[in-house]
Amino acid sequence: MTFIIQRNCADWKRLERDGFNLLDIDDEIKVKEAMNKADYILFSKKVNPSFVQYPGYRSKTIFLQHGTINDIYDCLWYVKGSISKFAKYILCSSEWEKKIISKGCNTIVPLDLGMPRHDVLLQKHMESGVSPTKRVFISFHWRKNHMRNIKGTQYLKDVNAFLNNKKLKQMVDKGVEVYFLPHAMYYGLMKSFNVPSYVKVPTDMLFQDILLSSNVLVTDFSSNSFEMAYMDKPTIGYVPGEQDVRRNLPHYHIENLKKHPNVTYCNTMDMALDQLALALDRNTKEDFAKKMFNHVDTNNSKRLVEWMLNHIRDDIKLKSNEWKFSEFKYG
Repeated sequence: MTFIIQRNCADWKRLERDGFNLLDIDDEIKVKEAMNKADYILFSKKVNPSFVQYPGYRSKTIFLQHGTINDIYDCLWYVKGSISKFAKYILCSSEWEKKIISKGCNTIVPLDLGMPRHDVLLQKHMESGVSPTKRVFISFHWRKNHMRNIKGTQYLKDVNAFLNNKKLKQMVDKGVEVYFLPHAMYYGLMKSFNVPSYVKVPTDMLFQDILLSSNVLVTDFSSNSFEMAYMDKPTIGYVPGEQDVRRNLPHYHIENLKKHPNVTYCNTMDMALDQLALALDRNTKEDFAKKMFNHVDTNNSKRLVEWMLNHIRDDIKLKSNEWKFSEFKYG
């Protein structure tokens, strides 16, 4: 296994210390060499543009997407328009996710093997135990029509009203910790959000650790709700600027929020805050993971490795049989 990453990135020294082979993504000659020799290529984000020039790459490339593909937010345009050009395969974690991918894009093959990132998520969750402190994480999706400026939008007004609502403050007064982070697309617009002093902005925490330490997520279209579901944790679904979404953003599917058992959809802010309070008080264990995912364990990476090894063996066997058949037929 060789990791192709930037030499100056934070992970280089850690991976080097762990004994992995590393290549600087800017060393195009060596990268091309490694790509050509590889039996499989795994990637999870946009790639070096010259990647598209490498011969034979697509048939052996697997995409590990960074969010669960679902019917709440239409991200299949990304798979159809970009990913399927690079990759023949895409990972998924459930039968319903596989169906969404197959129906929306017939040029990529979904592999129902689970998400490798869920191994660490579940392992950490099992080891974390029960915290006496209840925590809420609030994080709403970005809006394509509010890319550079969100000032004056109903979206921003609703988010700020939620953060400063007296019902939320009452929960904090009772000992609940509240985290808030906007979507990564809005990190540069952080000053636009009116975050009260009693709400923490955990910029120094790993994102996965924020989800791990939270009991409930409040979001609209974020696929983080599926990470929470993998840990049997509930999500309160509330859409800031709902009328704007219904009017101008058809790729956000509000009605589909109601279909997933892990999401309690609320069409008003008051209802969302009331349901949040109920979710925090509830002592019964939820059972979302096994209902929603085919593999709820820490063997997702293992399944992927075994799938690759089996297919490499099959290819070798096939080529070997072709050679023997050819030798026999033509003497």
